Amino acid sequence: MISILIVDDEPLARSRLNRLLKEIDGVEVGGEARDGLQALEKIREQAFDLVILDIEMPRMNGLEAAREIVATSDQPPAIVYCTAYDQYAIEAFDANAVAYLLKPVARPELEKAIVSAQRLSHLQIKRLADAQAAPSIRISEKDSVARLPLADIYYFRSEAKSVVAGLQDSREVVVSYSLQQLEDRFTDHFLRLHRNTLINKSELVAIKQSADGVKFAVLKNIETQFPISRRCLSSVKSFLSS
Repeated sequence: MISILIVDDEPLARSRLNRLLKEIDGVEVGGEARDGLQALEKIREQAFDLVILDIEMPRMNGLEAAREIVATSDQPPAIVYCTAYDQYAIEAFDANAVAYLLKPVARPELEKAIVSAQRLSHLQIKRLADAQAAPSIRISEKDSVARLPLADIYYFRSEAKSVVAGLQDSREVVVSYSLQQLEDRFTDHFLRLHRNTLINKSELVAIKQSADGVKFAVLKNIETQFPISRRCLSSVKSFLSS
């Protein structure tokens, strides 16, 4: 019997999931929570095999809760997101999701998610989380999706309507994030040089000035020199001096 925790701030949504789950053999609803913080409290008190999480909730949202659940549990439950919004899908799978369901969820999709969760043992879920603990980002190339360590990325640069990551092998791959999202998410690893450029802090070695007074960032492993805007110059100098 699979024990499930339902986490959603809307009582009607919890009630609907509860009703659907009662129609599925081999599962039981072991508890309900109205937000991420209450979910953490429930998990400390009781073991669950699966947590069905909404994402947009007060106090602690589903993405934050999932990361905390997996990081603090010796035997973490599988995570399935159930939300009304599809824009969180990439970030959800970055946060160890087994499945991502859109509301209003139908019983067949819910059953598929439970089957996927059953295939993963607690140890496999923990290993998945550990593998994703090193800073990395999801990239898409052709028909495949891969996880790329941040250490392999020299820079992020916006061009036209997309953002590309510059890699060690001189390739550039398109990423599904804006520069602002990348800066906010990886502020410990990347530094803003210009409105269209972030560079890996570990690669920055110097600032050079051209004959016409333009400042450039020099990176240790690539020849490209990136212009630094006047707005960003002080923060770049501060980082180098530290």
